[in-house]
Amino acid sequence: MSIRLFLDLKAAEGVFEAPILAQIKQQYQLVETPEQADFSCQYQAGNLTLATQKMAIKAGFLNAKALYRQAKPELICKAVGLSKKKSIHITDATAGLGQDAFILAGQGAKVLMIEQNPLLALLLLQGLNTLTKEPEFNATAALLRFKYGNALTELTTKTDVIYLDPMYPHRQKSALSKKGMQLLQQLLVDQITDESALLSKARSLATFRVVVKRPAKGVFLAQKKPHFSYQGKNVRFDIYAPHSL
Repeated sequence: MSIRLFLDLKAAEGVFEAPILAQIKQQYQLVETPEQADFSCQYQAGNLTLATQKMAIKAGFLNAKALYRQAKPELICKAVGLSKKKSIHITDATAGLGQDAFILAGQGAKVLMIEQNPLLALLLLQGLNTLTKEPEFNATAALLRFKYGNALTELTTKTDVIYLDPMYPHRQKSALSKKGMQLLQQLLVDQITDESALLSKARSLATFRVVVKRPAKGVFLAQKKPHFSYQGKNVRFDIYAPHSL
């Protein structure tokens, strides 16, 4: 059964790219009111919002949590090798809402974000549009680029680091995710990723390393043991060497 979606086409005109809109119409059953929908995508108080009846996530990088993370040292920066390379190019092949890409660009990395879900792509584009209008973040915005599509198709050129953050596995009811993660899990429930092919493709194109973000106690991506890991309290970054090494 397809997901029913209310989409505020008029309000979101400035953010749409033709392939994204075409994919939304193909992938979701559009309905006339938010009350009829499983998900609604519309503007609320100037922000593009993706919501269900019980929870919502907003486009944008300039929230308090993101700004706090950008202002402090992050384990992710160590994982991608920012301390070892003065200039680094990163492809975030499963960008989601782009929060990790924003952190990395804030530390000087050039980041290409790839996202295959058309609704998340909309939110990403809205967030980038907002970021470019803030003089304080012009430098960060200039380091971020976006490409819509599936990582297996769009990963075509070599780059220093390829960063993968596939959707975490569903958690048991006794350990529910935060509301934003719950919403994403509902949205992406039928999204299938060939993890083995994705990891292999990434390792064939990365020239420095592949970094995979996992839950702290989560299984390895595609059951492939990394060369080493950076362990945090809630997350773990698994590091894979390129196939050429």
